[in-house]
Amino acid sequence: PYVPDAYADRSKDKIGYEIPFIRSFYKFVQPQNSNVILYPNPTNDIINIRLQEESSDMTEAEIYDVNGRLLRSMQTSGRHIQIPVANFAQGMYFVKIRCRNKTAIKRFVKQ
Repeated sequence: PYVPDAYADRSKDKIGYEIPFIRSFYKFVQPQNSNVILYPNPTNDIINIRLQEESSDMTEAEIYDVNGRLLRSMQTSGRHIQIPVANFAQGMYFVKIRCRNKTAIKRFVKQ
């Protein structure tokens, strides 16, 4: 908006562009190997989730669509989880698996 009483210090005006550069702004972090295997992918009716390490702790699995809506949530213990997805529409989905304060996100396609 226009402000008639505003004051601009013209001695601080610069011509051109000033691009601040911070050398350590981004740091590359090597992705870690996941201890979660999801199969079959693509799938028609059921997805299987297998944890590589034995867990007596509760494992939580959540399925999200590409818009981030939570479609299904379940808790189980053990290394193998089966989730029925036959009633899902065709498309891409994400599974978030939490176990022992670790989180893994896997993608799968429903045909």
